[in-house]
Amino acid sequence: LGHNIFNPAMAGFIFIVISCPKIVGTTWISPAPQAYTYASAQATFDVVYSGQNASEIKNLVDSLNVTDNSNDAIEAVSGHSLTKTLDAFTGATFLELAKTPRKSGVLNEMTPNDYSKSQNQAYIALAIAYILGGIVLLAFRIIIFKMVFTFFAAFLVFSAIFYHLNPGQFFTPLDNLLFGGTMIAGFFIITDPVTNSGTARGRVYFSILVAFLILIIRAYGSYSDAVAFSIMLANACAPLIDVLTRRRPYGIRYKKKGGLL
Repeated sequence: LGHNIFNPAMAGFIFIVISCPKIVGTTWISPAPQAYTYASAQATFDVVYSGQNASEIKNLVDSLNVTDNSNDAIEAVSGHSLTKTLDAFTGATFLELAKTPRKSGVLNEMTPNDYSKSQNQAYIALAIAYILGGIVLLAFRIIIFKMVFTFFAAFLVFSAIFYHLNPGQFFTPLDNLLFGGTMIAGFFIITDPVTNSGTARGRVYFSILVAFLILIIRAYGSYSDAVAFSIMLANACAPLIDVLTRRRPYGIRYKKKGGLL
C-alpha cells in the first residue's frame, strides 16, 4: 500500500495553493467563447516550446467579451446564441465569497442560502454523487464504515455546537456539509488506509480530529476551505494516535504505575 506520511493528493494540493495562491484562489477565466481562436493548440505549442510571449495571447483573450460569441453581436447580447455556447460562468464559490464576512465575524448577517435555486442545487447533486460513490466503496468493503459514520456524525455535532455558540464566525451545519470538500473528504480522503490510523480506536479518533480541524480552520484560517490542511495535520498525528491506542501485546501486562512490563 505504500509508506506515505501524508495523503499525496492533499500534499500536492497544498503545495500548489501555497505556491500560487492568486492563480488558484482568486483567478477565474473570463467568459470569452471565442478564446480558442487565439489560444489555439499551435499558439500554446509556440509558447511552451518556441518561447513566444504568452502575454500577447492573454491580452487578446482578455479583450474578448460575451458579445464576441458570434459574428452577430446583437444576437449574442440577446442571449440566443450565447446560451448555446456557454455552459456556465466561472467565479468564486460560496466559501470564497463569505471569506470577508467570516473574518469580520458577521456571517449571520449574510442572506441564508436558498437550496431551491439552481446554483445551490448543483451542490446538492454533487453531494449525492459523492454519497453514491461512497456507497459503492462501502459495498465492496474498500473503505471502513466506522470512519465514515464517525466523521460525519462528529462533523455535524461540532458544526451545530460551534454555530450555536458563534453564528457570526461559523457556517450553518448544512452549509458546512455541502460546500467545500467535506463530502469528498468523508468518503474518499480520510479513508486512505496508508495515511490514517492503523488501529480500530485510532481510526475513530482520527475521523473526529479531522472533522474538528476542518471546522476550526474553516472559521479562523486564511484559506476558504480547510479540508486539505486538516487532513495533513491529522496525518501528522496518526503515528501518535497509533501509539496511544495500540492494543496490549498478548502475554504482556501493564505496570502498576503505567507502561508495559
